[in-house]
Amino acid sequence: MSEDSDNYDMDAASFEGSDIVEDYQSSNPSEAFSDEDVDIDDNDAFNPSEALKPKKSKFDVDYKIYGIDDIISNQQSETDQVCNIFGLQPQDAIILLRHFGWNKEKLIERYSEDPDRILKQVGLAPGTSAAAQSDSRASPSRLKRVKGFTCEICFSGSEDASIQTLALSCGHRFCSDCWKMHCEEKINGQGESRKIECMQSDCQLTCATKTVMSEQIIGQIVSEDVFRRYQNLANKTYVEDNRRGLRFCPGPDCENVIECQVRGSDLESYIPIVLCKCGQVSCFGCSFNGDHRPALCGVTNLWVKKCEDDSETANWISANTKECPRVSILPRRYRTIVANVTAVVPLND
Repeated sequence: MSEDSDNYDMDAASFEGSDIVEDYQSSNPSEAFSDEDVDIDDNDAFNPSEALKPKKSKFDVDYKIYGIDDIISNQQSETDQVCNIFGLQPQDAIILLRHFGWNKEKLIERYSEDPDRILKQVGLAPGTSAAAQSDSRASPSRLKRVKGFTCEICFSGSEDASIQTLALSCGHRFCSDCWKMHCEEKINGQGESRKIECMQSDCQLTCATKTVMSEQIIGQIVSEDVFRRYQNLANKTYVEDNRRGLRFCPGPDCENVIECQVRGSDLESYIPIVLCKCGQVSCFGCSFNGDHRPALCGVTNLWVKKCEDDSETANWISANTKECPRVSILPRRYRTIVANVTAVVPLND
């Protein structure tokens, strides 16, 4: 024991005389462990609330919720950007954006390549020259009273009186009442807001393109209620046509729009469940009203289809058959449900 102790003392003594110890002792110990070298931040202290906060699951997805005012603001912002880039009128930019499904990047690329062809393709250009197109858009409404005008649709008018008429950029002129009825039928009857075209049957700027009425013209000839419905339909088509991953909340009487960037391939491993501000829980991938985790969207779709098929079968059985009163008391596997209230009863019954 004493021999080991002596060896330890010798090793310690030799270590104390080494260069490492001398270099260390030459420095100031207080400087070696000063507060300047050790950065102590109060914000880095242990926070129990952060530790108890639930961590985000790998199956959770990022999403945003927009109100209807946000949707209108987004449309206005994208329209202004296209107007500033190409110097277009707002009503023309809206028609172009709707034609391209509000894909602004694709519109900019295609329009930059051939503006004349794109304008005629969407039903805006009255001719092939740029000057003619500019003149046609200089007066977008073209509302005026014409004396001695006879409408070719309702044949109203007289040689002495003047009636209110409207002509689009294509030059086809009809009375304002016929234009109003045409727009109301498209909006109220057909739910149309993307393209309300000229009433002239042979109005074709290209092979199969008619002149499209702008939102400004529609607002001038229809009532406030009809125009409000038109705007609501336009907002709906913005969400449906948009390729940014927008979808209306399925909650009753909820106008919120949910944005979620989920691709079709992601649905094989992710379940994009979203929660709207109204409290409605739904799946952004398969539009299932509720949280179907842990089942994937493909499995959920099969299950929903099976339930619908079983429901239709049960409805047909309920409407066309009745249970036999003699065998209905037997266990379920022995019950016989037959049409026309007939049954085959076993002989030993």
